[in-house]
Amino acid sequence: MKGKYDIMLPKGNSCPSKVDIILIQPNIVSPYKIVNLPYGPLFLASSLRRAGYRVLIFDDRLDDRKDLVKALRENRILFVGFTIFTGPIILDAIELSRFIKQASPDTKIVWGGPHPDILPEQTVINPNIDIVCRGEGEITSVELADALKDSRDISSVKGLTFKRNGKPVHTEDRPIIRDWDKEVSMALDLINLKRYIFDSGGLKTIHIITSKGCPFRCSFCWNLLCTKRIYRAWGPKKIEREIQPLVKAGVKRIVIDDAFMGPEKRIVKIGELFKDLGLVWAIEDGFRVDVHKTDSLFQSLKDTECHHVAFGAESGSQRILDLIHKDITLEQILDSARLSTEYGIGAKYSWMVGIPGETKADAIKTVRLIDAINKINPKIAHAVSLFAPYPGSELFNRVVQMGWKSPQRLEDWGRFREEMEYNYLDNMWFYKAIMYSNFLLHGSDSEYILWKQTKSIYSLFMRIFRPTAAARWKHRFFSFPFEYIFAEKVRGALKERIEK
Repeated sequence: MKGKYDIMLPKGNSCPSKVDIILIQPNIVSPYKIVNLPYGPLFLASSLRRAGYRVLIFDDRLDDRKDLVKALRENRILFVGFTIFTGPIILDAIELSRFIKQASPDTKIVWGGPHPDILPEQTVINPNIDIVCRGEGEITSVELADALKDSRDISSVKGLTFKRNGKPVHTEDRPIIRDWDKEVSMALDLINLKRYIFDSGGLKTIHIITSKGCPFRCSFCWNLLCTKRIYRAWGPKKIEREIQPLVKAGVKRIVIDDAFMGPEKRIVKIGELFKDLGLVWAIEDGFRVDVHKTDSLFQSLKDTECHHVAFGAESGSQRILDLIHKDITLEQILDSARLSTEYGIGAKYSWMVGIPGETKADAIKTVRLIDAINKINPKIAHAVSLFAPYPGSELFNRVVQMGWKSPQRLEDWGRFREEMEYNYLDNMWFYKAIMYSNFLLHGSDSEYILWKQTKSIYSLFMRIFRPTAAARWKHRFFSFPFEYIFAEKVRGALKERIEK
């Protein structure tokens, strides 16, 4: 039956007949089978296509590189763009940039995203990268394409870093995009949505982003530098237009991945929109215990069939919360657990250990607070991560002052998080043991985690190490975690095989 949301969905991401620009989502090893939408390429593609350019979105997690080579060889490609975050994704992006240069030596390689935005000179000196897009790329990418199409000097384009005579050159900074409703969209019709939709509880489910930035001042976050604490968001009418292809594709659950969900009244309106469209929903990130805390909000979440919400709690030590400028209290964290439980809304909490200045006693306070929350509701999920000093954050500068040697090459940032040593920690493996034990006990099997399709190799490790994780957690014994050291070494050895 023809309806409000009828559109033509592509059968795949195979190469179209004519292409001007290629936007790439690099690959990254994940323990889960679920593949999220390539947000960066989708946002940029919408702006470029609106300016008249023909765009191919290539997802290296799913697509065949033969299609990429075909597009490069059969078209005059103005540039190939990558969206890059700090961490392992860098390694695949470097390898793929090299692959493209070999297939088409004259093609311009452009890197954008938080990592090259913060470290543009260190990024652009890599021989496989020609240009770095600093700041937001929706307008910059169009102006860059215009200049390359007309063979004009790109130095007039704001927000670029490029090489001239082998040395980095910066153009004027690009002002931040204020009107997100008008300037930013997702070109969902350029991809095969079926590959990003997964089943959860019998419902076709997909993740989306509806805002950008965060107005808060957490000292561990790169958002302060990249978005200047400026928050922009789609309104309900814009969200309705953007999710039309998802509704047409049969999606019944929307999971929102925003860094910050905005004021309560915005959340209530989003829930009402989803209810009117017959959708259930969940909030995977972006709730704050000091902002999203009223009975009326949680009653609305219940009325609109919100499956769960996710809070950033970070630490069970008030001293550490104050140190990282989280601007919340331990009692607010506990109140959020009580409130979500009272209204039957699932909840998730994210935590960090190994924060510079944190002691083992502080980390144990986090363990205790997790247990206190689980006494309120044992079904609540928890994700504990080892703090990583992201470049551009206040805590990054602090650990450098403490003597930590940050990576000096782009390739080394690709081994960030998983393989680096942090000499400012008294015992890094003590904190890693907390992280792994929590994952096995409070994260991997929770009904509030929507991506249960874990890859088999990871499931095997979960079954093997869960009993020891329970013992460690119960007795607060996180020293000498030989089993986790062994598992991490095995994971590293099998990394290429898992990725395939």
